[in-house]
Amino acid sequence: MANFTEFNKQAGQYALFRPSYPPELYHYLRGLCLVGEAAYDVGTGNGQCAVDLAKHFQKVYASDLSEEQIANALPHERVQYFVAPAHKSPLAAGSVDLVTVATAVHWFDFDLFYAEVKRLLKSEGLLAIWAYGWHECENPEITKIFNEIGQGLLAPFWSDPPKLIWQGYKTIPFPFQEIPSPSFKMTVEWTLAQLVGYLSTWSASQKFTDRYGYHPVRDSYEDLLKIWGDPEKKLKFTSPLHLRVGKKVS
Repeated sequence: MANFTEFNKQAGQYALFRPSYPPELYHYLRGLCLVGEAAYDVGTGNGQCAVDLAKHFQKVYASDLSEEQIANALPHERVQYFVAPAHKSPLAAGSVDLVTVATAVHWFDFDLFYAEVKRLLKSEGLLAIWAYGWHECENPEITKIFNEIGQGLLAPFWSDPPKLIWQGYKTIPFPFQEIPSPSFKMTVEWTLAQLVGYLSTWSASQKFTDRYGYHPVRDSYEDLLKIWGDPEKKLKFTSPLHLRVGKKVS
């Protein structure tokens, strides 16, 4: 049996288990911008997106409401981090070419956030928001158990904001001149422990553990292990990327 106490301790290690976004996404966003002087990543968490943006922009600003996240964010010479709520930043009006939000906008106050985005963007500046959907494993039996946990066992523990991701962000307000975007997919390879670690980062998993005192994968672990075989073997998981991109309307 897995050491679920250890997994629970790892639940806060967001950066360790959350997958990276595809490089093609950043190439696409940079190509849409007239210039690549400055980008601003809101709700940056550990700075994963900010560091990738720094490969394409001369300067990247990145903020998060969590002081702990910012204190432990990935360092980069072109990234400036600061603690701030999504709707209020110290940046000057009309100072950035692109604002990004990676798997976080569903937690924001839309009206306040969008007003701040419009203040910050240059003329013709862009906002890009995205999140990834449910993962599918190359082994359909693993996918079935994954879905039984995420969409079945944990169903009562999901709050309303993450459910906006399941709808592909299509139902949220988006007061920008929307640009049709190509489809992107995320692909990761996980060991069994990495899969459990990823599930631990879900807010619903943490609520479940707080209520019942054990990890939501506990009762499914032996089934997963039987199907997986060698738990150190890596299996491929893919998920769609729900992306919306819009231009500032003057």
